Amino acid sequence: MRNSFDDLDMTAFVVFAILLSSLTTRALMIYRRTFKFEPLIQNPAILLVSVLATVIVTLVSSRAYRITVTAGLILFFGVYSRAIYVFDPATWSDVLPVTEEAVQVVLSGGNIYTHTYRSSVSPGQPFKYGPFEPIFYVPFYLAFGDLRIVELISSTLIMILILILGIFVSYEKTLIPLAIFSSWGLNITSTGAGVNDDTAGMLAFLPIFLLIYAKRNRSVLLGVTSSVFLGLSICFKLFPALLAPFMIFLLFNLKEEIPVNWKLYLA
Repeated sequence: MRNSFDDLDMTAFVVFAILLSSLTTRALMIYRRTFKFEPLIQNPAILLVSVLATVIVTLVSSRAYRITVTAGLILFFGVYSRAIYVFDPATWSDVLPVTEEAVQVVLSGGNIYTHTYRSSVSPGQPFKYGPFEPIFYVPFYLAFGDLRIVELISSTLIMILILILGIFVSYEKTLIPLAIFSSWGLNITSTGAGVNDDTAGMLAFLPIFLLIYAKRNRSVLLGVTSSVFLGLSICFKLFPALLAPFMIFLLFNLKEEIPVNWKLYLA
C-alpha cells in the first residue's frame, strides 16, 4: 500500500466523480419519470460498487494496474451504456434509415442522389451526405443489418484512441477526457438514436490521431494516411473540413518534426 498521493490518484477520483454524477443524474431523471430505477446500470448498488472500486484503484501499488482498472471501467461504462440504446428499437432520427436505403441503392448499382427515399421524413427528401457515407456502411450492412451497431463500434473506437493517446501525453491527461466522452449523456443516447454522428466523429478524429502518431514516429506513411482519412471524412460529412486549416498550420510550423508535406491536406 502506498503512502503518497500522486496525479494519477487525483485523475482516478475525478474520473469516478464524472461517471458517478452521470449515473446518478440519469438515474434520477428516469426515476422522476417512471418512479423506478432502470435495471442493472441504474441500480443504486452499482453506484456503491463504483465508489468501492475508486478506493481500491487508489490504494493498489502498481501504476499500470491503476491505469488498467480505471480505463477498463470507463470503457465498460461507455460501451455498455451505449449498447442499451443501440439495441432499443426506438429511434428519433431518419439518418440511418435513409443511409440504409442508400446502401441498398449502392449495392443495386443506382444513383444515391437521384433515388427517391421512402424512409426519409418527409418521404422523397434528397440524400444529404457525401458519397463515401453509404459506401462506408456497405460491409457493416452486409454483416450486421442494423447500422446502429456501426455507431457503437465507432464510438468505442474513439474511446480506445483517446486512451492510446495517453502513451504519448501521459494518462493523467487522457483519462478525464475519456471519462467525459464515455459518460456524456447526449453522446450516449445519440449512438442508438439513428444518426451517423459517432462514425463521422470517429473519421474526423482518426486523421488527428494518425498525425500525432506520425510526429512521434517521424513516419511519412502515417502522415499520408492521415491526409487520406481526412479526405474520406470530408466525403462522409462536411464538418471535418474545419479541421484542415488547423492541421495544415500545425504541419507548416512543425515541418522539422513532422516529415509530411502540408500540401497533402489540400489534395
